[in-house]
Amino acid sequence: MKRVFTRASKSSFKKKYKQLLSGIVSAIVTIYWGVALLSYHVTDPSLFYYAPQAIVRNSAGVWGAHIAAGSFYFFGYAVFVLVFFLGWTSYLLLRNYRIKQEIDRCIAFLFLFVTSLLLLHIYHIDRAHGMLCGGVCGTWLWHKLIPVIDVHMMKWFLLALWIA
Repeated sequence: MKRVFTRASKSSFKKKYKQLLSGIVSAIVTIYWGVALLSYHVTDPSLFYYAPQAIVRNSAGVWGAHIAAGSFYFFGYAVFVLVFFLGWTSYLLLRNYRIKQEIDRCIAFLFLFVTSLLLLHIYHIDRAHGMLCGGVCGTWLWHKLIPVIDVHMMKWFLLALWIA
């Protein structure tokens, strides 16, 4: 007996195939990005560090050194939250879950990422004592939030004094 595909089953097969393919691609990107970040060395030649005769120590190669340096420069150590989020997304895609059903967790990851940027910048949690703590994005967010936080906190403080 020959199996006959209807129009609906062909479209659902294409959707599952696309979801599986995007899950595999995002898993490969996650693994490569994670290896590049974990094997990052400050003196690797990249767009942010020049050394004429430097040896690349990054396990992901020259491109891994560029990706890791750029990721740490812009996001600091909060980039590990992004890698974890991408890994979680690939898991969802490979298990045939729909991202639309997990939108609340995606928003929670976004808040976790922004909070990590700010906390790493505020407390300077850094093992290399450099720019890596909150990255450029953490510094930018902090400078944008200082006027807002100062004004609103002063209002709450004065309201609390008035009530007391």
